Amino acid sequence: MYWIKRVLQALLIILVLLAGYRVALHFYVWLNSAERIAARSEEETRSVVHWLSPDRPLIYTFPTSRTVAIRVLSNAIFASQTVFDKPINYAIEYRLLDSQDNELEKHVYHHASKLALEEGQQQVKQLIEDRQALAVTSGQSFYVDWQQLTRASKISLRLIPEEPSLRGVVVRIHGKTPTNADDVTRTWLKLPEQWRERMTSYHTLGSSGLQPLQITNAVSYDWRKLAPQGIPGIDFDADILYESLPYNVITYDFSAEQFDLDGYYTRPGLAASIRLTNTGDLSIQTQGDTRDLQLVWHDLTQHRAPVTLSLIDTDDPTRFELPNLEPGLLVIRSRSEMITTWRDELDQVVAPLHSYYYQLDEANQAEFTVQGGSDIQLDMRGPAGSTVQAKVYDSQQRLLRSEELVLTGVSSGFDRLITPETRREAISDSEKRFLRLSLEAYRITLSSTEQVAVKCRAVMVQCIIRTMSVPRSVTRHKPASLRSAPGLAKVPITNLILLSSRRSSKYGYSAHHPL
Repeated sequence: MYWIKRVLQALLIILVLLAGYRVALHFYVWLNSAERIAARSEEETRSVVHWLSPDRPLIYTFPTSRTVAIRVLSNAIFASQTVFDKPINYAIEYRLLDSQDNELEKHVYHHASKLALEEGQQQVKQLIEDRQALAVTSGQSFYVDWQQLTRASKISLRLIPEEPSLRGVVVRIHGKTPTNADDVTRTWLKLPEQWRERMTSYHTLGSSGLQPLQITNAVSYDWRKLAPQGIPGIDFDADILYESLPYNVITYDFSAEQFDLDGYYTRPGLAASIRLTNTGDLSIQTQGDTRDLQLVWHDLTQHRAPVTLSLIDTDDPTRFELPNLEPGLLVIRSRSEMITTWRDELDQVVAPLHSYYYQLDEANQAEFTVQGGSDIQLDMRGPAGSTVQAKVYDSQQRLLRSEELVLTGVSSGFDRLITPETRREAISDSEKRFLRLSLEAYRITLSSTEQVAVKCRAVMVQCIIRTMSVPRSVTRHKPASLRSAPGLAKVPITNLILLSSRRSSKYGYSAHHPL
């Protein structure tokens, strides 16, 4: 009997240990089922997302009277864990329906997206499926505004896959609805602190720099998440998307890396320059090879010969110094494509100069309102042999004068066109012409059959040292003596129609070194 009790006691202990081991094993598997790609200290958020199908569309219902806009935020899912250098392409077809399911509008929105990575090249978005993290791209969104929603009460979404590497697309739909915010300030203060910080993160002064109108706009509307019609798991599939905070919709330049607009971009045939007005130190920061960099200081008075400068190393392997630079012009050249960021003694960034030009072509012309009796400076850039037609009208739309300006199109070794993707492209040098207007002049139009960039300025002559004789019927180059005259003040003439229609381009320019 004694040994039977001992055996039963041993069996009981073994059963308890096995049960404890099984519970511990299940607990360990449960902990590892949501294993992250990388250990992070920031907070994370989880969002319920819905899988789009190319065969069966998702239908979302929203209140027509209270919905101002609809936002469709989508993430593409890669078919494998491979980090793709090229973007993945897909399209979403959306249809607006009325309460009777009649189709009102139908559109297709195309997306191109890359894998969402942070600076450490670790994934910041992921879906967990069968204890495996799926590769998720950066969020892409589009909006449907109130003008399209006046009669619609439903929106239907369907996936149009465009690449075999696409495993699927998940979406989140939000409707913008007005809130009943009677006391704007109290409503703003009731918002969670994290929400307010995310809303004001773009502002350099934080929440204290917000204007009352900005606060009113922030609390007047709310984005409410919409759910698709049907039964989960039968009519649609839902999942949970893990994202690191703060998250943003990431945009990419899919042809190349985006370049810092505060940096000086140089390559063979395209140089940059910095005008130095005071004696002081400059520091340079770059990720490129400094052996490809050539720095030359020029004396603008031309009393001294150009001096080639050498960089001094610092503790930071990417940062160098140029001490005791005298007033003059610092010309930056490089034998390879390079971005350099410059800072002064106060560690303030020395930003390059930019200017906007209006784009002329065969379909678009520029029109400016001018003051009669003034002098107009036309700053133009275009290919060699291109012409610009300048026509001056009075207030009764009668043609007073017509000029044809021919451009030489000399390539500029310093100026560059900055594309929306922040790429720099070589352009022609700036060519300036003067038009002396009659007292009856009221409006001037500029047109061209070529791709020409133009900028118009009104020149206010305050003090002229040298007397010039310019016939009213002749358009000629601005004389060199007048180019640096301190008594000329140029006031840009703005064409708001061209600005609002996005027919303006950004140009970066630098001073040329003395010949």
